[in-house]
Amino acid sequence: MTKTQTRAARSAKRRISSSKPRVRNSKPTTDRTKPVVGMIGLGIMGSAMAGNIVRAGYTVVGYDVDAARLRDHVRAGGIAARNSSDLRRRADVVICSLPSAAALAQVAAELAESEGADIVIETSTLPIAVKLEARQRLGDAGMTLLDDNFA
Repeated sequence: MTKTQTRAARSAKRRISSSKPRVRNSKPTTDRTKPVVGMIGLGIMGSAMAGNIVRAGYTVVGYDVDAARLRDHVRAGGIAARNSSDLRRRADVVICSLPSAAALAQVAAELAESEGADIVIETSTLPIAVKLEARQRLGDAGMTLLDDNFA
């Protein structure tokens, strides 16, 4: 590539990148034509998914047992829930990204005892037997568990 071609390529790249809208610190929308998404588990995967959903213009209510992760979620434009039950009440759909079978069992029990969203999307890479137990528990409470791994 010649110097002229290199400069032209850099110039074109700057024009393209400067024309992209800055959405890094965008606030959640209150547009009720879009569902409110609940995210339980704000670790590496959960926080990345929540951030992408916020940047797409959705309201994301999040919960994690780690207070620092919850603060990071709020800084990224999300809304903090007090617990899983509070999150279910405030969301139209719940997404779980959890680190262990015990965490999924606990969250499923809490969600089954609360009111709100009827659909739970489980994204963790856990044994299928654990997911089937959670599905049964939530199903008994009138909820639907969808298994959708992102790994």
